[in-house]
Amino acid sequence: MERITEYLKIKGLRTAKIPLLDTPAYYGAADDYDIAFLVNPMGLPELTISTTQEQNEAQKSLEDCLSAIDLKGTYGIIGYHIDSSCMHFRFSSETKNNGELVAFMEWFLSLLKQYHATTANKCTECGQEMNEKNSDWYNFSGTGICRHLHHKCRHRMEREDQQARALIFRKYPTYKRGIIGALIGAIPATLLCAVSYQFGDIAVITGMAVVLLSWLGYIINCGFRGRCKPFLLYGISLCGMLLGYFLHPLFGMQLSEAGGTDPLVLLFAGHLLAVFLLICIRIAEVALYADNRKAGLKGVIKVRENKALTKE
Repeated sequence: MERITEYLKIKGLRTAKIPLLDTPAYYGAADDYDIAFLVNPMGLPELTISTTQEQNEAQKSLEDCLSAIDLKGTYGIIGYHIDSSCMHFRFSSETKNNGELVAFMEWFLSLLKQYHATTANKCTECGQEMNEKNSDWYNFSGTGICRHLHHKCRHRMEREDQQARALIFRKYPTYKRGIIGALIGAIPATLLCAVSYQFGDIAVITGMAVVLLSWLGYIINCGFRGRCKPFLLYGISLCGMLLGYFLHPLFGMQLSEAGGTDPLVLLFAGHLLAVFLLICIRIAEVALYADNRKAGLKGVIKVRENKALTKE
């Protein structure tokens, strides 16, 4: 691997660690094209080029050109795939100790210019220009594919990944859907909260019911799992508890009762328990999702440069 890694570093590619991989991944722009190179867990080198042909005829011509060459015998390629967003090549393990990889990259990157392939400043998802502020490199976890994408395109793909893993309704996840689901879930919990005040201190735990049902409604109705999710759930839960407090006199109990705990105190204590439950849910979700991402099981993960490896 010494020759290919030296070649990639000369081209200015950066180095990163990818989940499930013992070897580093190389990524960046080489000869005006975004490329990523790594060795997969089976020990096979993989090359991904983030580009697409601006004309359908050009893609067909490129595929005809590749099929006319003995790629396995000449460059050690055992499989490749070209789609609308990237080109992916897989090499045999024997190519790790010779110059076939370098020879193929030099030949193929120069060949792409003849087939109207988009260069490194174009996002292969939306076709718009990219810069350092609105784009980054991402790894499709569980695979050896790394691509350069707009931030907004990455977020859309992450939502599509969440959609594929939805519990019941496989809809495109949005905050709007989540809010609607959380509100629907909070309605019965709010009524329960209002009724419970006539039973005294038991009203304290009903705030947790508001949080739990709001959270279930959010995830069942395909709410987006983003940074705003815990704040939305907190706001909806707080509104549900406050509404239950103001509605409870309708069920035959005054705001204060001799010999009993003041309902306002019950509301405050219930709010604290609800916040505690919300924090526990958030910690559990983050831990589970982070563990899955670190294990390379799901998600579109941002590739982070390992400067120590890059300098070696």
